[in-house]
Amino acid sequence: MDLPKIFSIDIDGTLCNNTFGKYDKAFPIKDRIDRVNELYDNGNIINLFTARGTTTGIDWREITSKQLKEWGLKYHSLKLGKPEADLYIDDKATNAEDFFDSISNKYINEHIDAVKKTFNRSFTNKLDKLTSSITNCFNNGGKLILAGNGGSFSDCMHLSAEFTGKFISNRKPLPSIVLGANNSSITSISNDYDFSECYSRELEGLGNKEDIFIGFSTSGSSKNILNCLEIAKNKKIFSVLITSDKLNESHINVDLIIKAKSTTTAIIQEIHIIIAHYICKNVESKMGF
Repeated sequence: MDLPKIFSIDIDGTLCNNTFGKYDKAFPIKDRIDRVNELYDNGNIINLFTARGTTTGIDWREITSKQLKEWGLKYHSLKLGKPEADLYIDDKATNAEDFFDSISNKYINEHIDAVKKTFNRSFTNKLDKLTSSITNCFNNGGKLILAGNGGSFSDCMHLSAEFTGKFISNRKPLPSIVLGANNSSITSISNDYDFSECYSRELEGLGNKEDIFIGFSTSGSSKNILNCLEIAKNKKIFSVLITSDKLNESHINVDLIIKAKSTTTAIIQEIHIIIAHYICKNVESKMGF
């Protein structure tokens, strides 16, 4: 566990606009205040300082304290008084824009790093083998059957549309269906049996050994997807699970597992879409479109 840090943070020009002496007119920089509050909530010490009144001798404490309260800023101490200068030189000093930009960019960098970790040579080789299997499936009269929940259901609809419509090439439609797309079917099965069977019963009725089944699950533990994998195995349908580092592989009965290298759901979903588009592009290419 990281030890708490002490942050000494200026107010004017850092947490609010620089009013050049008209401090009562200052308005907050909300995203920076949110970041400071996050540091506070994580147990760090927030000490604020300001040069207000340094040269004029005017006491701005009451107005400043009121402003900080109105802005919803969390802090431990407020110090009025700072040497007047145009530049502050210190061995621990950080420019405000650099500091707050680096925190904001942390979110973006986390997503970029996960994509880089996922798409290594061995991973793309695995995807290339999958696209070859899908190509053979289409050439042999089979179809692609997809299933997922929530955001993963949307990913399935997206991927299926790329095949029945087109991805890049203007070519013939390719056979792809999404389990659960029939509202009457999914509600009747869930009501008469159980939600965990809402996809597997459809797969049992529609799937053939020439087909390929791909289940999308960010956790890898969705019961209705796992039940599909069992049906696929029983019907000798080639099965694929597109999931993440959340997956515990010990209980999975599947032909191919493809993992996004993350445990953050939003990032996993973003990588799954990249995987889906990679599949589309390669299948079109392998089929000569």
